[in-house]
Amino acid sequence: MSKSYNNVIGLFDKKDTLAKKVMSIVTDSRGPSEPKDPDKCNVFYFHNLVSKDKKALRKRYLDGSISYKESKELLIDSLDSFIAPFRERKEELDKDTHYVLKVLSDGKEKAFGQAQSKMAIVKSKIGVML
Repeated sequence: MSKSYNNVIGLFDKKDTLAKKVMSIVTDSRGPSEPKDPDKCNVFYFHNLVSKDKKALRKRYLDGSISYKESKELLIDSLDSFIAPFRERKEELDKDTHYVLKVLSDGKEKAFGQAQSKMAIVKSKIGVML
């Protein structure tokens, strides 16, 4: 996955978008019942990041009891479960722009205050007073 190739998995992607992206992940030409190397598999790399039962999945890869298609389908479900809370929270925030603008404004005020305090310390240490 690479942003420059326009094949990134986004934090807010819907399940159908995830499915399209995952199903396009490149795999080797091993058949469904052939053993596969999970350490060299692009799909398994993502399983390592988001799937719950990696040990069982690794075993299935090594003994050839999983096809790439099934692995990708499991990955879609795991990614969707992982991403769903982010997507739902974003949808909530998209509906409440007043809250978002208030958080940004409060953060700006806090950061400005901390920056002014720090700059006062810096100026006094280097002997610059305005």
